[in-house]
Amino acid sequence: MNETALRALALPSLGRVLELAPLREPGMSDPQGRDWRQVMRTGDALAGMPPLGENDVTGFEEIVTASTHLGCHLDAPGARHIAGVASGMPYAEFYGNDGLRALGADALRPVLTRGILLDGATDVHFEHIEPGDAVLIRGGITEGLAEDLAARDAGFIGLETAGCDRDLPLPVISNLLLDELASAATGPFLLVLTPIRGDGSTGAPVSPLAIL
Repeated sequence: MNETALRALALPSLGRVLELAPLREPGMSDPQGRDWRQVMRTGDALAGMPPLGENDVTGFEEIVTASTHLGCHLDAPGARHIAGVASGMPYAEFYGNDGLRALGADALRPVLTRGILLDGATDVHFEHIEPGDAVLIRGGITEGLAEDLAARDAGFIGLETAGCDRDLPLPVISNLLLDELASAATGPFLLVLTPIRGDGSTGAPVSPLAIL
């Protein structure tokens, strides 16, 4: 565990945990029309799953199809391209129909860090931003703000939206729910972020926690 994580673990004082990700469900909002589809396996699952043990244990399971970019997620480094280039590499050099051969979500790691909430992208006190911080922003973000945060060695940017059309210099956590956090947080908080990694995936679903 690094020094940034150790400092962040000392922040909570209330023991209050806020989930910042929306529920995944059919018809959930997505500007590009992505959808969450879930099919329960009932009769065929039970037929192929004989009762286990002396307690006659059986169960259900489901099959889910959805984009890794639906709902709250973290983009892999190779997910977004500006003029055909991602992280300094032309995308043609690292993608295939079976996934990314480089810059994929398998490179993402769990995060324990300090979270900072900005209520709007103006009047930012950069002296409060420390290296590794996850800066969560209510409202939009300008390219200048993103560059300033990168210059302060912030670790992540968090947005309420599905992303933006700018080439942001930091990893972006998209589709956050920040209203409850805005009414509860009075300063820095512990942010816990665990990406669900897929080999060669272009994104990773996340369910971030703010711990106050």
